[in-house]
Amino acid sequence: MVFLRINVYLLILFLIYIYERRQWVLFLFIPFFLIFIQQPSPDLPTFIIALIVVNELLNNTNKKSLLYLSIFVFCIKPTMFWLPLLIVLESIYKRNLKFQMLIPILAFGILFIIKNIWLFGFPVFPVSAVDFNLSWKPSQEILTYSSQIGLMESYDMHYSYQQIMDFNFLERIDHWFTIGLKSVFNFLIVLSILILGFLAFKKKEKFFTLLFICVLLKFILIIVFSAQYRFFIDIYLIVLFLIFKDISEEKAVFVSVFLSVFISIIFTLPGFVKGQFNMGKWMSGFQMSQLIKPTEFKSENPKSYQLGNLKFHATKELIYKTQFPAMSLYWLKTYQYYNVFPQISENGFIQKKLTEKEKMELKKIINDLENTKP
Repeated sequence: MVFLRINVYLLILFLIYIYERRQWVLFLFIPFFLIFIQQPSPDLPTFIIALIVVNELLNNTNKKSLLYLSIFVFCIKPTMFWLPLLIVLESIYKRNLKFQMLIPILAFGILFIIKNIWLFGFPVFPVSAVDFNLSWKPSQEILTYSSQIGLMESYDMHYSYQQIMDFNFLERIDHWFTIGLKSVFNFLIVLSILILGFLAFKKKEKFFTLLFICVLLKFILIIVFSAQYRFFIDIYLIVLFLIFKDISEEKAVFVSVFLSVFISIIFTLPGFVKGQFNMGKWMSGFQMSQLIKPTEFKSENPKSYQLGNLKFHATKELIYKTQFPAMSLYWLKTYQYYNVFPQISENGFIQKKLTEKEKMELKKIINDLENTKP
């Protein structure tokens, strides 16, 4: 799929920006960004734009254009709300906040809410505090499941939802820092917050103080909802940028090349990645033939089923090459557990309670799919 390579073009533009601005420190992030270039991940544009915006803010670039970029990032990933907030707060402090700057915020804010309502039934998905009771909203069972998974993901699925709920406050903190390798990232996010606080205190510049406040606000909100390390990666990058922003070109290029080779070797022999991170789940070992022709990931031939008025394809594993609508075995079992299933209505897809007959049909579909050979 050609769209899997869209991040390659973005990374090339980022390299052009580095040369144009002579910001050699940004070379340090290229090895990490290589992980994202073979997938249509929305994370890469948010990381790159966040670094660019912070860099331009330090250089006192026009706030209006930066505000547009930061709002765009927020629309991609709402957890990046701190970026437009930083620009607005700094404009208020410098007393150059103009009414024209609020227009794009209101316009994109309204579009963002309309998009969420149209797709999910809630103004700010997955928060269901404001419920218009629209027919296409996710069922309460699936929303409950989503929130429980989010909480368990905070502890890298080491504990069940009930075990986590039984933890007291100190136990939650202790287990968050003792869940294996990923607890290192949890420690790093706290360290990053402390470093930002130190920079704000040491430099005594309003920019660093406002940046610290915005990042701290994000940290608190994410901790409350789902304290997964992946929601904090942008903060790691910003802190590293501020620490090493005065590095020389020679050192930046050397470190970037060294880390790029190192990461390439790790992903060429992906045993460690597969064992520690979900992104390595579908990786296979290196083959010499890949030097001539890259391996193309082939999924199994999908099987077609119908339940109620919904005809769909199903597969045991990945579904990205399967004709839509498509479901994986995992989600079929999830719908079976919560006794709901998507159906077609005048307003698109809705989630409907299963009848006794449909329960039996879904069970047969799952059994048939499990017995299918790849």
